[in-house]
Amino acid sequence: YFSNQSFAYFDALSNSYQSYSGEVMSGWGLNIQFRNYLLASHPKRQKAPLGLYAAPQLMHRKMKITGFYQEMEETEPGKFELVDKEIIQHLNINAGGVIIGLKMPLFKVLTIDLFAGGNIKLSKYKNEDGFTKYKDWYNIDFSGVSPIAGIAVGILK
Repeated sequence: YFSNQSFAYFDALSNSYQSYSGEVMSGWGLNIQFRNYLLASHPKRQKAPLGLYAAPQLMHRKMKITGFYQEMEETEPGKFELVDKEIIQHLNINAGGVIIGLKMPLFKVLTIDLFAGGNIKLSKYKNEDGFTKYKDWYNIDFSGVSPIAGIAVGILK
């Protein structure tokens, strides 16, 4: 996933985006869902928190991305050479959307949660004005409408 990301930083001198290769991504996030178990009150159905559900969700992530880019630098008078420079960017991601899922018991100890949906995601770098633009939907810093899907495993008892 990380190697498929396309990272760029805004260079104020050239007033353009410059590509760099990401090396380390760290941070934290919070995802809040308000699940409504749709069939929980019907006879012979699973009781919540198991079964079919629909949920609006809110998500926030705060990321630190460290990478390297190459820049031509004069090492001696008249002699230029490519030098690796480190860049650190801080990315805030906010999203809101809806999902539908199915949470099922497995071996009376674990649960499997399958879910899919969509959200509106807004990504912003700390040192830039406005949200990111023109990014592919699979990039971590994409802003726009994107799909959500996943599988989660949990402990039942």
